[in-house]
Amino acid sequence: MTISYIPILKAKRSELSALSQLSIEKKSKILPLLEIEPVPIDPDSGIALKSYNETLIEFGKKVSKSCSDMQGVYIDGLLIEEHFISPEDHYPIINAVNQVRDMGIRVIPCQFTNSPI
Repeated sequence: MTISYIPILKAKRSELSALSQLSIEKKSKILPLLEIEPVPIDPDSGIALKSYNETLIEFGKKVSKSCSDMQGVYIDGLLIEEHFISPEDHYPIINAVNQVRDMGIRVIPCQFTNSPI
């Protein structure tokens, strides 16, 4: 099937929910690009409220629920903020890609030439 649309979406509950509302026919014609969200930051202290590992808990299941009838997904790491990756975190885009692949979905990771990985 030919891809006719690539929506660029935040990998958030509301946007993934919207994808799940599409018909199977429409899902077969799109290949969404899902942006990994930055961790939430306390506006007063500038400290991360969650780690990337916490932010990405069950990421693969959430994407699978919305995108299982699609030909695959792009996962974009542009919004990942390196200075908020804790030593305990798995690198966020690798974590996200592995989780989605483990759910049986084809993933095309999007990284940039200035990325540390």
